[in-house]
Amino acid sequence: MYRQKAVCLIFGFACLMEFVYPCYFEDEYCVLKCDENTSKSNDAEVTIIWQKRLPSNALEIISADIDNRILTNGNLLEFWPLSLNDSGEYICTVQGKDYIKTLNVKKKNPNYCRDVVSTDRLSKTVGTAATINYNLPHKSKSTSYSVVWYKDCKIFAENVSKLSFEALKVSDSAIYAYVITHVHNGQYYNISGKTRLIVDDHAIKIRDVQEHVRPRIIGLGSTIITEVEMGQNVSVKCEASVGITPMFQFSWVHNKSRVDNLDDLVDDCKSHITKPCMTERSHKNKEGIEITELIIPSINEDDIKYPYLCSLSNSQDSDTKTYIFKLKDKGPDIPKRVFTTSIIAAVTCSLAIILLFALCISFRIEIVLLYRNITGLDETTGDSKEYDAYISFESYSSLKGEERDFALRILAPVLEKNLGFKLCIFERDVTPGGAMVDDMNAFLEKSRRLIIVFSKNYASDKVMYEMESGLHKAMVERNIKVILIEFTPLSELSYIPESLQLLKKGNRVKWKGEKSQPLNSRFWKKIQYLMPAKPALSKSDFHRLHEL
Repeated sequence: MYRQKAVCLIFGFACLMEFVYPCYFEDEYCVLKCDENTSKSNDAEVTIIWQKRLPSNALEIISADIDNRILTNGNLLEFWPLSLNDSGEYICTVQGKDYIKTLNVKKKNPNYCRDVVSTDRLSKTVGTAATINYNLPHKSKSTSYSVVWYKDCKIFAENVSKLSFEALKVSDSAIYAYVITHVHNGQYYNISGKTRLIVDDHAIKIRDVQEHVRPRIIGLGSTIITEVEMGQNVSVKCEASVGITPMFQFSWVHNKSRVDNLDDLVDDCKSHITKPCMTERSHKNKEGIEITELIIPSINEDDIKYPYLCSLSNSQDSDTKTYIFKLKDKGPDIPKRVFTTSIIAAVTCSLAIILLFALCISFRIEIVLLYRNITGLDETTGDSKEYDAYISFESYSSLKGEERDFALRILAPVLEKNLGFKLCIFERDVTPGGAMVDDMNAFLEKSRRLIIVFSKNYASDKVMYEMESGLHKAMVERNIKVILIEFTPLSELSYIPESLQLLKKGNRVKWKGEKSQPLNSRFWKKIQYLMPAKPALSKSDFHRLHEL
């Protein structure tokens, strides 16, 4: 501690340059206090949360730094010491209530010691008494700190909490600065402040002159016009320079009668505001600036018809400023032609959107197929499946049905040769000698789709097992998707398996005979839409498939 003092004795100028006010310059220590009442709470335990507002306006909860530079200590937020990055807004939350503290940390100014900027000002006359106190950022419980006072950058006193002058002399005029050295975790931290004391033997004469200065209301112009809406809550302020005389009258008048009338004076505001009133005067600074505010809880016709006057007077002179409230202009009406054009444009855009939506629904299959063709989308990559589809149809009926010819001579060739899909047909691809059920399940596991060619003859044990197994894998295991081809329309059948009725209508395709045979028919487009997406066949692949 004494070593630090010695350094300040030799380099007093350098020591003082670090400080202006507590919690102001970098490398000073600082303690923010949440609220005076938090430490006096009767609760056994009060939870206090400190947060900092980030540039993104988000809040970040503050916890102790790795090097313990920033500490949270109950209702205190301690900085050992401040950094430029500590500038910003800090929010302390106690029992759901927020208290906001602001830090504006600045670089140290080498000329701080002799600079009158950012200095408390104390004006006194010769022969009067004066006291200058130092200011800690909080009520410190520790006694491990020392105070050194400087007068115009020269040591003036040590370890005194205040400087007292019983009878001031002109020579006492100076900048008095203090440096508080605090010990924390074995390190020395400083904080300082300064007061400029002005002792003038002519101050009494100056004061006499100021008492009789002409009062004036501050602001440009003698009339203030404010646009309002009927029923709006309105408040306006009036600032006045009154000097240092205690004898003056500062009031609001609602000038209804155009003559001096005590009934036109606006009353002081009460706790419950129901009519126009004025707030108590408040001091803006030490230069004799007074402020009063007019509050109107609900603007009415009288407030708009008759102006309000802000009136100021003393024994020498008076001044007034007029406040007029006028209704806001509603703005010019929209021309009929512009309105009609806007309505037509809005209706046209709405119809265009509806039409576009309807077209997208009607041609969704064509749109999806075009998208697949352009992007070369391939859904089969990496799914470990061997076949694009397993075809289930009635092939063991004693009657050679048309569905068998359709499945083997129309459906399979188009899907394999024209569209490039790899199909699994049990009677063609099964290896003789195996168990039928096991082979069937193995084929279904390797397939991405199950195509059911459903007809009136679809009733054998074999095909019913294929259908039930496939539907179970589709609806329960989610391992395969089902495409139902209505070779015979379901509406014409007297019996439809219950499990088949659960199939989505979007997965059903109707075979309409000769109408469905062209490759550009709706039938083949929907089949391709329901099949896995695969890149389109190149011309060489297409010709090679036809040669097989």
